[in-house]
Amino acid sequence: MSHPACLLLCAVALLTSPLSAAAQARWTPPRTPDGQPDLQGVWLSNSATPLERPKQLEGKSRLTDDEVAEFRRRAERLFKSGNSDFAVGDGVFQAVLTNPDRYTNPNATHSASEMVDLEFDNRTSLITDPADGRPTSCRQCSSARRGSSRSVRLQPD
Repeated sequence: MSHPACLLLCAVALLTSPLSAAAQARWTPPRTPDGQPDLQGVWLSNSATPLERPKQLEGKSRLTDDEVAEFRRRAERLFKSGNSDFAVGDGVFQAVLTNPDRYTNPNATHSASEMVDLEFDNRTSLITDPADGRPTSCRQCSSARRGSSRSVRLQPD
């Protein structure tokens, strides 16, 4: 590239960069009708971490680095060979945890060769509160609400 062309390219880059910064400063995220941030869209996750902690890992919030490495080796063996069925969601983590010779899913419509590579990390569940990594049941939630509303009604004015 000639020296004048390089200078011209640098000048154009310098002149357009403040415009893009100003445009970014004016941008505001979209809002829902009630004023909350609008998070609509397609959200993808390539995490193999299950939503709730499996019973086999009860009381264990994190895996060691060696366990994560072993899970990665198992996933490679199970799903890269193409002999297993397509696994989705928590099925990948469950398959790696139980370590079968071949993963089968009666509902699968494809083989594992079409799966997206999933990332294993040290978490044993995406749920972190409550600490047991399992969602509270609706019955527990409704009982707590019912108890708090009863105590409010019983308080004297």
